[in-house]
Amino acid sequence: MIFLNRLAAASRAVAVYLLVAYVLLLGGQYYGLVAFQINVLSTILMSIGAIIWIGWRIKRRSGFAQTPLDLPLFIGLGAAAVSAIFSLDPSRSAGALFLGAVWACVYWITADGLSEGLSRRTLARAVYLSGAVIAAIAFIQVTFFWRDWLSLGLLPQVSFRVAAPNPTAAFLNFIWTLWLAELIESKRWWQRIVLIVLLIVSGIVMLYTSSRGGWLGMASGAFVFALLYRHSLFNVARAIYSRPMLRIVIALSAVAAVVAVSAIAIRQWSHATHAPTIVSSREEFWPPAWEAFLRSPLSGTGLFTYSSTYLASLSVPPRGIFNQAHGLVFNLLSETGLIGLGAAIFALIVFVKNVGQVGNLPKNVGQVTNLPKNVGQVFNLPIHVGQVANLSNTEASWRVAALASLCGTFAHSFVETTYVNPPVMALIAIACAMMMPTTSRGWRNGIVLVGICAYTLWSVWAYQPLHEGVELGDQGKWKEAAALLDEAIRRDPFSTWTKLQLGYALHRSGNYSRAIDLYREALKREPSYSMNWANLAAAQWANGDRDEAKLTLARARTLAPDATLFRVIESKWTGTPPPLIKPDEVDERLALVVAGKLSPDELTKDRERLAASLELREIGFSQVIQLAEIEITQKNLPRADYLLNYATAMRGDSPITLEFAYGDLDAARGDLRSAAIHYSRVWELYSLPDDTGYGWLIFVREGFRENIAPELAALPLPHHIILRLQTLSAWYRVLGEDELANRFERITK
Repeated sequence: MIFLNRLAAASRAVAVYLLVAYVLLLGGQYYGLVAFQINVLSTILMSIGAIIWIGWRIKRRSGFAQTPLDLPLFIGLGAAAVSAIFSLDPSRSAGALFLGAVWACVYWITADGLSEGLSRRTLARAVYLSGAVIAAIAFIQVTFFWRDWLSLGLLPQVSFRVAAPNPTAAFLNFIWTLWLAELIESKRWWQRIVLIVLLIVSGIVMLYTSSRGGWLGMASGAFVFALLYRHSLFNVARAIYSRPMLRIVIALSAVAAVVAVSAIAIRQWSHATHAPTIVSSREEFWPPAWEAFLRSPLSGTGLFTYSSTYLASLSVPPRGIFNQAHGLVFNLLSETGLIGLGAAIFALIVFVKNVGQVGNLPKNVGQVTNLPKNVGQVFNLPIHVGQVANLSNTEASWRVAALASLCGTFAHSFVETTYVNPPVMALIAIACAMMMPTTSRGWRNGIVLVGICAYTLWSVWAYQPLHEGVELGDQGKWKEAAALLDEAIRRDPFSTWTKLQLGYALHRSGNYSRAIDLYREALKREPSYSMNWANLAAAQWANGDRDEAKLTLARARTLAPDATLFRVIESKWTGTPPPLIKPDEVDERLALVVAGKLSPDELTKDRERLAASLELREIGFSQVIQLAEIEITQKNLPRADYLLNYATAMRGDSPITLEFAYGDLDAARGDLRSAAIHYSRVWELYSLPDDTGYGWLIFVREGFRENIAPELAALPLPHHIILRLQTLSAWYRVLGEDELANRFERITK
């Protein structure tokens, strides 16, 4: 019987781990919300889970747990509904309202599970084990970064950011406090060592997110944790102080850690993506949000519409698309107005008022002055302290850790917007549930869960033809794609994104008149993206409406005055001289030397200048590659190889120039086959469609890989790229690959 009980408990724990991992790492991630197949899987799992959960509740004749946060959650959903009614794009904001309801259900289900005996320790472990996957991926990137520099015999010479730095920082702000709680609860020495290593890893990764808001959040969480445990930490410090040798070791270790962290932090603070201060780095995001609030101060422009505000304020392209104002307060004001901000403040007040009531925790959280008995064992010190007031040893640390996580996230949210990060919202829901008491039981939360499942089933049903139409369009089957997208609009006639995609499919299949109508209809709801206006102009031009096309293109140029593409199109349509695109002079000379049209001696001055910059460590990624290319022309191949490894370690954002350089190095070594592969890879990168992530970021939906109408003039190839492709064609001739040689000759002509 004991074995069966343990097996049942282990099975429940594994189920919780898998469920939380799915929410945080797959279904609840941004790509999980976009990808159709994951949508289907999430819908199936949600429906099955809801049926089992509600059936179990009915069988037990016991309603769902209700908490003090229920009313604020319903008020918040009501505020989101009001903003959706008056939204720039009601369909988009309704989707955001649905996501908010899903996160509310995560909170209610977690609270219900805790009220039925689900261990907070089990829940916390599920969270931090899932978060550990994110931390591990980021730490591997940091390790490779250091490996590349150390292999050159150098310490890192540039700052570095892990992929997805802000979401990674948000994850870390949750999991590191849970690791600390596990460390406090742990009784085995090997577990303590592992947890200390994990805490060190989380600190290192947080540094390399280069997220100053993340640093602020981690510091805030640490402050709250230390505040709640201040007396016990004082006892630990006093015990350490009583041991001279341990005192010296810890003091020296602390000084070394502070010096190392400070050195890295100073470099990371000045990362190329950063303005000097946090506030100055938000200057392009906060003013548009404030202007949107002033235009609609009561209800805002609608959830998930800040992107439209941003697009109307800055030139996109060449800038990228952002779907958040990088500040929760500004996002709420912009998208939900005073109603949404008021609902958020009310929820915060209710949370603070009730947080101390969990397990009879003193309402003044500063009064929590004691730790579980085994806290001193973390350092093998003879410390024996009492329990947190009326809390079990196994629950106290987790509640404090959850509170510290929430405080860290709250601090981080002043410079980042949490509700556009789905897994972080799920984490917030779980942490809040760990802090709130159960006040009563009822069925209203179960009714909301049924409604969510019903909406999810409809959403997937409406999404299916859009997904299939996008797949066919990517295969060039535009007429078949248009038929499916027509069905998608019949299922969801309010979807702005589906209308844009159908308009593009009809445009590509030659039905210009209807494409124009759909473009115009969609632009009423999403008037801020310049490329939509450019595609409409292209459809009008193809339909013979030349004057209309020029006026529409002028609208695109107004929205994106810095976009070279639109100036090239305008010059073609109006017969005016095209804009001058000045090439980099060194790149031009290098291409001429590689093509045999210029003597390598012409690069001597460039070589001296770039070498001096490298010596002073005042050189950028592209300049290092140029210097490597010059060394190749001078037959100094070892030096060129070193410089290319140096450039690789810098983690620059121009893989095209790096591939060219490696191709030239292989050619200098006599390996034309490998050189041609590098050059061909460049062309594949260069000719990829410009994926701005527009559909993913703004509409949370899949879209065609191709997003520029064929009537729009492609940017002319720079002369140095043409020279490189001519060189590639010549290499293929030597290799006997005439078909490939002819292909690249045609491209250059």
